[in-house]
Amino acid sequence: MFDGGRLAVRWFEPEVGPEMHQLLTEQTRLVWKALRAATRPAALQDTRGRRITGPRIGAAAHDLAAARRLPLTRGSIQRLYLMTEPPNSPVNP
Repeated sequence: MFDGGRLAVRWFEPEVGPEMHQLLTEQTRLVWKALRAATRPAALQDTRGRRITGPRIGAAAHDLAAARRLPLTRGSIQRLYLMTEPPNSPVNP
């Protein structure tokens, strides 16, 4: 099973000062830009077939989870799976 990771960054401008706040803001933007470039939206569904939106997944993790039909999680007991067909797509175009 793959477990989703989390990245959280927090600071308070009055505690770090305006220059450090600006630097941290710029660095945070760069980190998120790199993470978005290295991942793609994950089309997921739960065990009842309901679509789950929001998570992202890297190419290697996507290929492994798809090939082995591995369950995914977002840090809870709920099991999610990669959708085999894009939503609302014809089965035989």
